[in-house]
Amino acid sequence: MFSSLFGTKQLTPQEQKIKNSQPYKALQTEDERKGYIKAALNETLIYQKCSLQPIIEDVKIRLDGINQDLFIHTIKYPRKQTQQNQLQNETPSVLCLHGYGGTSLSYYKLSSLFQDIFDTYAIDFLGMGLSSHHEFHHTEINECIEYFVQSIENWRIAKGIDKLIIVGHSFGGYMGFNYAIRHSQRVFKLFLVSPLGGTKRTQEEVDIWFKKRQEESGYIQSQFFNYFQSAWHEKKTIARFFKMPLVPTYLMLNNYLKNRLQIEDNLRSIWYDYMTGLIELPDSSDKAIFYLLRFPRMSAIHSIEEILNHEIKEQKKQFNFHIHFMYGDNDWMCSDGAQRIFQSQLCPSSYKVVIKSTHNIVYDQPKLIHEYILSNLN
Repeated sequence: MFSSLFGTKQLTPQEQKIKNSQPYKALQTEDERKGYIKAALNETLIYQKCSLQPIIEDVKIRLDGINQDLFIHTIKYPRKQTQQNQLQNETPSVLCLHGYGGTSLSYYKLSSLFQDIFDTYAIDFLGMGLSSHHEFHHTEINECIEYFVQSIENWRIAKGIDKLIIVGHSFGGYMGFNYAIRHSQRVFKLFLVSPLGGTKRTQEEVDIWFKKRQEESGYIQSQFFNYFQSAWHEKKTIARFFKMPLVPTYLMLNNYLKNRLQIEDNLRSIWYDYMTGLIELPDSSDKAIFYLLRFPRMSAIHSIEEILNHEIKEQKKQFNFHIHFMYGDNDWMCSDGAQRIFQSQLCPSSYKVVIKSTHNIVYDQPKLIHEYILSNLN
């Protein structure tokens, strides 16, 4: 009665739980807190609409040089308890790592498919999604890579997992690869789904490519290139871009959800609310992209191809895990480096083109990815 008289809103148990979470409490402004609640509520609603019942938790970790608890937002699909898999105590867990601008929800079509055999986890990278958004000061490439690798390893330790099957899409593929190189004893299999930074390129090659694209472009497309080049040099993250005046956020996000991610009609408005909630959160580790890549072709300064050649040919290292590359048949991500790794058999590897798929393979063809992973486990 008094709540209605004075206009205060009674919190639902879920809203109260969100407000009690540590990532929420660490936020500084009212807009950030509202955005966090909005994103968290709509994340749960998406799972409900899809008849999915994952376990959602925030896993506490510590990182070197950061004197505070940090939390990695974690989605778990527990392995189904059957007599057969109860005996498989050494079965590894699947860890799904999302692409840049994505979150653990990127795997909403794929993760649950593994439940017959594995415990499956999808996480929001530290500093992204609904994980802790803390101050990110790294500007040197190796420091940025180590930040993500260390956060994955500390998450694994916190969860008490011995071995991982890593499924990494785009940015997640690049970081999953770097994790596997540094912690190879913890990786059973590595599946890189259209990974970012697979192919080695010099700055000169990138500049030549960009100049040619500009010369071949019309006036409007050329201006578009120049605009994004300016945004890149100013280090404007996706969230900062959508907060800019005159940016048609509604049109751009809905077009992306409908035509690029092919989100179902009944889920699209919920996804939109989820994403606009995340946009309100402060910049954090998403700034690392500006120190990892060469604009505009999104070429890694330290490519997978280059790192692998160095580790195997120069450092004489051997890795027990196999690397399985997957690219869409309409993929914009360059696969030249992955093909060279596979053709030279630099390390045990496979290469697959996924039909009827773009770069967003985890959305386009989750069942084909699932089948390919299962067929390459032995």
